[in-house]
Amino acid sequence: MSFIFYGNQKNIIFAINMAFFFSKKDSRSVINLIKEGDVKIISQIYQDYYPEIFQLVNNDGEAQNLLKKAILVLRSLVLSNRVKEDFDIHKFLINWCKKQFEENQSSKDLEEKIYNSLKNNDGWAFYYINMTYLPSVVQYVKLHGGTKEDAEDVVQDAILALINNVNEGKYQLQESSKIKTYFIGICKNIWKEYLRRKARYATFSDFDFKIEEFEGYDFLYEITEFEALTERQKIVLEVFDNASDTCKKVLSYFYFKNFSHEEIAEKMGFANAESSKTQKNKCLKKLKISVLNKMNKFN
Repeated sequence: MSFIFYGNQKNIIFAINMAFFFSKKDSRSVINLIKEGDVKIISQIYQDYYPEIFQLVNNDGEAQNLLKKAILVLRSLVLSNRVKEDFDIHKFLINWCKKQFEENQSSKDLEEKIYNSLKNNDGWAFYYINMTYLPSVVQYVKLHGGTKEDAEDVVQDAILALINNVNEGKYQLQESSKIKTYFIGICKNIWKEYLRRKARYATFSDFDFKIEEFEGYDFLYEITEFEALTERQKIVLEVFDNASDTCKKVLSYFYFKNFSHEEIAEKMGFANAESSKTQKNKCLKKLKISVLNKMNKFN
């Protein structure tokens, strides 16, 4: 057992007392020092328990991390008065580090199993990820305006993306990046992209029809099933077909082909993205006025 002597009588007495506390497993005395805010007790606990934790895990970095976390948990328990009279610090620290180490080892084995399953495309990883990670994705999607069904769709798309990334070498197994963390990140990006596209279509939905029904249609060709549309939808298409070629192309590029204003400016020969945005807003305003006028006449 090693001890630090700090160079003055007070600190030497402290170190001697610590030797007595730890040798006797006097948890109550150590707990009282933690409650009193004596910072040296934390350092002393670390020094005295490190050799035993290192022997357990046989890895310097892991031993340090485990013991530091265990001491933080111990301090939190003490300061929140959640320790009993018979609380054994030695038993708590050793057992906590041992349990965490075993869980970490188990986690590493599981990560390898998931990763290999993804590489081999044997289906097990697909099932495990869908069953285990889905609740986290559902929670995120619901907090950001979606439903459980939306989350399920996101998970399916994300699993396919993950499999592709593994097979293409874009994602490789590593301790610094857990598969779940990486997967949840893919799900978030998929949902954000969905919301971004939905927001772009929102303005067009002011015309009171479901934009999804016309997604992909560039309005330069006829709709073959025109008679199946509602009267309002027919009005929208009629107004759009009578719009200028510039407006047709700008709105079609933006809302249905998902082009950025930079891309539209390049295709249409506009000066810059801001010009494209201005043109889009002007066209949209004209169309909206025309649609509303025709709807009023129709009603």
